[in-house]
Amino acid sequence: MGYAQQDPLVVYKKESYEKFQNLIYSFKHDTTAYMLNVNFE
Repeated sequence: MGYAQQDPLVVYKKESYEKFQNLIYSFKHDTTAYMLNVNFE
């Protein structure tokens, strides 16, 4: 196997999933913050 006796594909999939989840969280957080700061006239 690969580094630290882990399958590189499994490690890649796990890291990719975590990064994607962080992206979704950031998108939701930033969108919510933007919506709360909108000034309606």
